[in-house]
Amino acid sequence: MIVGIHQLHYFPWMGYLDKMAKSDAFVLLDEVQLNDASYMFRHTLLDKNGEKKYITIPFNKKGYMQRKYNELELNGAVDWQTRQKNFIQDSYRKHPYYAEIWARIEPVFTGKFERLTEVTEASVDILRSIFGIETPLVKQSSLSFAEGQKNEFLIHILQQLGADRYLSGNGARKYMDMQMFENAGIHVVYQQFTLPEYPQKNSAEFVPGISSLDLLFNCGIEESRRIFWENVARGHERGE
Repeated sequence: MIVGIHQLHYFPWMGYLDKMAKSDAFVLLDEVQLNDASYMFRHTLLDKNGEKKYITIPFNKKGYMQRKYNELELNGAVDWQTRQKNFIQDSYRKHPYYAEIWARIEPVFTGKFERLTEVTEASVDILRSIFGIETPLVKQSSLSFAEGQKNEFLIHILQQLGADRYLSGNGARKYMDMQMFENAGIHVVYQQFTLPEYPQKNSAEFVPGISSLDLLFNCGIEESRRIFWENVARGHERGE
């Protein structure tokens, strides 16, 4: 059984979904501390001029570094939903698949949410459904407390799920203690993901690494699924 583990991201990019699709179970870390440099509360899209811009979910930052991610409340003083809705409409409403995609993501911008995790979970669930990813999701908070530093923490989670393989991102190589995983009976497999290029209406040159929403607005659900799953299949052919 191969398990992937990741923080919750807001409307994540294709590489995140690729990791999910290649896992037999995917753990959402909802009790870790928020990382300011991550996409746990924001992501990027292209504006109408082809520039990368953040869409950000404001949250109450009082004492947030001492709190769990799933405890963080939204900042009710900021109407982020209207702000993001206006930005997306201004940037993508002339795209051929705008209406199709907006109908699927609109609940994020019209629903009532109290906590940051409620929004990011909703965004992940929507993309998972759109791309047809059936990998079961497991919240960290549903498992017993995982102790220790990075390697011990991951191993504890993996053991609870009966994993014999851990699908890790390449960026984790620098802190992975391979021997610890092998001693625990878990083989580490590194995700080798290559982002496929697709036409971007807002930019003459391909802009990588942005939210999967950009792919969907440009290509529509049917074509986006084809691009996504063909890329997943190529990864399996390379032995990932």
